[in-house]
Amino acid sequence: MTDTFQLFTSIRFDWSLASTADEVAWDVGWNSKNASPFYMLDLHRDRLLRGARHWGWTGAVNAIEGEDGLARLDDFLQTSLKQSGRWDHREQEQQQQQQPLRLKIILAQDGKLTLESYPASNTSLSNLFPGQLPAPNSSKDGRSSPDRPRDLDNPLQTLELSPVYDVYVDDATTSSSAFTHFKTTRRDMYDAARERVGLQPTDVTKEVLIVDEETGLIMEGSLTTPYFWRGGRWVTPLVSDSHSSGQVWAGSGGQNGTTRRWALERGIAEQEAVEASSVVDGEAVWLSNGVRGFIFGRVRLAVA
Repeated sequence: MTDTFQLFTSIRFDWSLASTADEVAWDVGWNSKNASPFYMLDLHRDRLLRGARHWGWTGAVNAIEGEDGLARLDDFLQTSLKQSGRWDHREQEQQQQQQPLRLKIILAQDGKLTLESYPASNTSLSNLFPGQLPAPNSSKDGRSSPDRPRDLDNPLQTLELSPVYDVYVDDATTSSSAFTHFKTTRRDMYDAARERVGLQPTDVTKEVLIVDEETGLIMEGSLTTPYFWRGGRWVTPLVSDSHSSGQVWAGSGGQNGTTRRWALERGIAEQEAVEASSVVDGEAVWLSNGVRGFIFGRVRLAVA
């Protein structure tokens, strides 16, 4: 089999995460309970592993499965960052002043790992580890705006709402497949959706929602998992737990992302099919991914 694509995942590297154990231990559920500057590393490993198992990539599976595989992945990241001069062993206060990074971990069929790194924006702990997502509240212009979370005594409950992302809905549809269910370097369908609404790589506060051509359901965002307020709770498009051949893209066709999984396991959101036709201009949405955490946005049906 010719290796025409690779699996990848994008993860946040942020020294401030390494000192959060006491603050988020109440519900951290990531990185095997160890303090780490890698945001939800074990969940990222799991998504890579699911893809490798689906395509029968024995070398890739052997490289990262089990506790030993997770330790090897952690060691690979540390070694790569040290070699590039981006792993700093200075005092904790100085470490936390370093700019966070977006790390792109690429896994080949034979198990070879490669790493790319890019600057990432600063993000508050509350947006990385939300206890809940604020419910929308009716505003003067009739559109939905978020309430502040109820427990203001807990700083992790007060999410930053700025900058507000502009969220567009693709006016074309995309065919769901294993390549929309697993995260791979085959990204043409996402690039095309971004081009259709005029998004550039520099448009870091804009997102487009992908629509499944067969069902008309929202699949996911081009770079994020979306959450919609439906029936008095936040819901995210349905993704099948099955990874057997012919069934991997059951549901709405999108990916089971890391922050999506984290939110579902904590009851922050539920799974539910969301029809593209139900999305209205100006409605409040939340987005999340493994680099930026949880981000507030607003639907813009008319492209600016």
